[in-house]
Amino acid sequence: MRVTTMSWIDLIGYAASASVLATFCMNTMVPLRVVAICSNILFAIFGALAHVYPVLLLHVILLPVNGVRLRQAILRQRKRGPAPGSMRPLEGCARQGKGGGGTALTAEGEAISALPAQREEKAACSRASERVKSRRSRDTKQLLGG
Repeated sequence: MRVTTMSWIDLIGYAASASVLATFCMNTMVPLRVVAICSNILFAIFGALAHVYPVLLLHVILLPVNGVRLRQAILRQRKRGPAPGSMRPLEGCARQGKGGGGTALTAEGEAISALPAQREEKAACSRASERVKSRRSRDTKQLLGG
C-alpha cells in the first residue's frame, strides 16, 4: 500500500475550495465578494503551481470581475444607508458612565450648561429609535404580505 503525503500545493487547492464553500454561506454581498476574491487568488496560485491552466485562466478572469462587483456593492450600500432593521441610527445614543440603569452622567468638572445639549442628544436618539421601530414594523408587514 502506497501512502502519499499532501503537498503545500494541495493545501492551497483545499483552502481555495473551502473559500468557495464559504461564499455559498454568505448572506450579504460585500463579505461574499471579499471571500470570492480570496478564492480567486488562491485558485490562481493553485492553478499556476499545479499546472492546471484552465483553473488559472478562469480565476484570473474572475478576479477583476469580483473586484468591480465588490466596489459596486460598497457604493450601493453607502448610497442606501443602513440596512432595514439596522441599529446604526442608534449609534452614539448609548453612553458609558458610572451610574446604572441608563443614567446619563455629566463628566467630572463638566459644566452644567452641557445638560441642554444632552437633552437634545436624547431627543435625537428618541427620534432615531422611532425610525428604527417604524422601519422594522414596515419590513415585518412586507415579509408577511400585509
